Formats: sequence, structure tokens, C-alpha cells
Amino acid sequence: MTSPIVGVTKPAQLAAAVVAVDVELDEDEAAHLEEPYQPHQAAYLEESIYKSRPEISRVGTSG
Repeated sequence: MTSPIVGVTKPAQLAAAVVAVDVELDEDEAAHLEEPYQPHQAAYLEESIYKSRPEISRVGTSG
């Protein structure tokens, strides 16, 4: 099974994404990046699809 990496259109972008897997941030760096984050209620794509297109049946459910 394979999955695309969204946003990657060039080999160099893929290489950068692979290298980034090994990046480790210290606590101060992580806190700096997380500082502007504002928590919000999760929105699930599945819900919006089924609300806008009720004719699509859910796999493995009765409705």
C-alpha cells in the first residue's frame, strides 16, 4: 500500500521531507513553534462529505 505526500511535486521536495523526519527540536524550539497554535474543535472531512452528499453510503455502516 502506498500513500502520496501531499504537496510534493519535485524530487527535491521529497528529499527534504525525508530528511526532516530525523529533525529533533529541543523544548524551547518546540514551544516557540507551538506558541501561536489556538486549539479548536476537530472537523472531520467525512462528516462534511456525508452531510452535503447523503446519497453516498458509508462503507461498513448501515447508513
